[in-house]
Amino acid sequence: MPNENDGPPRDPFRHLRLITLKQLRELVPFSPQHIYRLQKTGDFPARVILGDNRSAYRLSDIEAWIADPKAWAKANKAGGNMPSSGTAAK
Repeated sequence: MPNENDGPPRDPFRHLRLITLKQLRELVPFSPQHIYRLQKTGDFPARVILGDNRSAYRLSDIEAWIADPKAWAKANKAGGNMPSSGTAAK
């Protein structure tokens, strides 16, 4: 029987969740132009292209970046992988 203090059940597919640019901007207070500049230099997680006119961001990558942007960028520029999903912009 679950304990009341356990909180809401964990989402086993959270690492696969994608968010839109609009949702991203609720988490990160940057303009779209600044986000694209950071992506170009490898300092921000890359977009996932879903189609000709559709892209999204992996929530797990964004959460890892929010937790420690410098460590995320350093690990991804060096070809290493952060614990989230292991994908990043180069």
